[in-house]
Amino acid sequence: MNRITVKNLHFKNFTAFKDIQMEFSEGINIFIGENGTGKTHVLKALYAACNITRKDISYNGSSFHEALIRVFAPLDERLGRLVRRRRGVDKAEIKISRTDAKIGIAFTPREADTPKTQGLSDWTNVRMDCVMIPVQEMLSHSPGFMSLYQDHRISFDSTYNDIIQRALIPLRRGAADTPRLKLLHKIRKAMEGTVQIKGEQFFLKDKHGVIEFSLVAEGLRKLGLIWVLIQNGTLQNNAVLLWDEPESNLNPKLARTVVEILLELQRLGTQIFISTHDYNTLREFDIQRQSGDKIVFHSLYRKDNDIKVNSSPIFLDIDPNTILETYTSLYDRAIEKAVGGSR
Repeated sequence: MNRITVKNLHFKNFTAFKDIQMEFSEGINIFIGENGTGKTHVLKALYAACNITRKDISYNGSSFHEALIRVFAPLDERLGRLVRRRRGVDKAEIKISRTDAKIGIAFTPREADTPKTQGLSDWTNVRMDCVMIPVQEMLSHSPGFMSLYQDHRISFDSTYNDIIQRALIPLRRGAADTPRLKLLHKIRKAMEGTVQIKGEQFFLKDKHGVIEFSLVAEGLRKLGLIWVLIQNGTLQNNAVLLWDEPESNLNPKLARTVVEILLELQRLGTQIFISTHDYNTLREFDIQRQSGDKIVFHSLYRKDNDIKVNSSPIFLDIDPNTILETYTSLYDRAIEKAVGGSR
């Protein structure tokens, strides 16, 4: 079977976007841009589309618009609140294509109007294993969270509940293949331990004993999550991983390890989408990439009261690159202060 990957996306009057199209790499896609340029919204829309193909989760396989509501959590579960708020705008459109199918949805701000979806049957005909890791680490909050989420309206979108569900999938029988065993070893070495699950509680087992996740550094918890997702088979060939700001609360020293893991997952057939504000993470991708790695940088920026995108496979060709510009400015200011202070 040919590999299934997400190929492109088109938003029209959706949230902050007026009209934008993006073409994606089958390997790693890295989104950069200032706050408010829609990086997380891109990840969430892609996740909602991929997630409806998973028939093993009760609310999926039903409708694209229900998935969007769960992932974006608009006020009063009104999909129309995701329509771009500008005078004269009365309809939003989302179109997403993968190698074998397309899905689209159009909806208005009016509650009486029914969202119109195209391509749902063909799109859900093939299961896409997918996982989205939100900015907030959730495994330390897992005990009781899922039942609370299911029974009450709380201010968490479904990505927070879903990531716990994915992590709690039982481990697969038998040993992992050799490439994944090497990857698991690398993560285990970085964590200096392994992850254990008891009920809905996660623990790090290291040379000092068994420690509940709430007492473990968040950076190590993030590595532990990836270890679990590889162990239970969620991150297999043809899987899609979406990760919002992997550098959040991560010691810069671990950025190298995280990028090593993501590059190796891409080589093993996982399509990856991440957003980042971190210069170290960007440079690690640029330094560690090998000739066969497929990486595209997508720079989102505001122009003419709209959000635009420039995409490039080359780090130095990212334009605009607010992260590099900020880092360069900081470096120049430090040099200026040092030179000025030495006079």
